[in-house]
Amino acid sequence: MEMYDNIELPDRTIEVMELIGEYGRPTTSTLREAIYWASENQHIHYRLNQLEDAGLVETWKDEDAGGRGALAPRRARLTDEGEEFLELVAEEDGAPDTVEERLDRLEKQLGQMRDTYGTVKQRIVELEEEVEEHDEDLDDLAEDIRDIRRFLDD
Repeated sequence: MEMYDNIELPDRTIEVMELIGEYGRPTTSTLREAIYWASENQHIHYRLNQLEDAGLVETWKDEDAGGRGALAPRRARLTDEGEEFLELVAEEDGAPDTVEERLDRLEKQLGQMRDTYGTVKQRIVELEEEVEEHDEDLDDLAEDIRDIRRFLDD
């Protein structure tokens, strides 16, 4: 425990750390979706940087998971020190969350999921409209090509 006495982390940073332990090697997007207060990936990057600076997690760009360079998703995993730190945090907390606390957390997560769903649904509608516009343009272009062929054949 003495080794960790000098590490002071905000509750939200510890929450991110606990999710990393639970999920294994999550991406920042996965963590953001799981945490009600994180509306942007930057909120997660900030916490990951704190944890990495403390030597409790390591992060890397996962180019195999899609994207290249700056677009590659950032993944995180606990270091051995991070796992020990979480064990100490769990021992200190001792009391499990009450049903009310868990329900409150779930309601907040559900609220964010609803917002995300609404945004995604709206984007799908916009993309479908764009596809329809392009389909009409392609149909017009195909008709023009047929007209040109008829003209050349005559």
